[in-house]
Amino acid sequence: MSYSLKDALIDTVTGSLEFADTKVYKERIAICEPCPKNKCRTCTVCNCVIDLKARLNKSSCPLGKWNQGV
Repeated sequence: MSYSLKDALIDTVTGSLEFADTKVYKERIAICEPCPKNKCRTCTVCNCVIDLKARLNKSSCPLGKWNQGV
């Protein structure tokens, strides 16, 4: 099951929102930048803003190119 905006909002309210560390964030962005599904920093598969999605530790790429952090 994919980590959604709804999940992120619930985590925010409950105080359990986790951010990926800088290394993980940069690795994710490096994977997303050349992806053909990246249109103006938005993923056309899940419609997420890539910069925000890459920051959330529990998120993952809908194409399986990168996974949830630890």
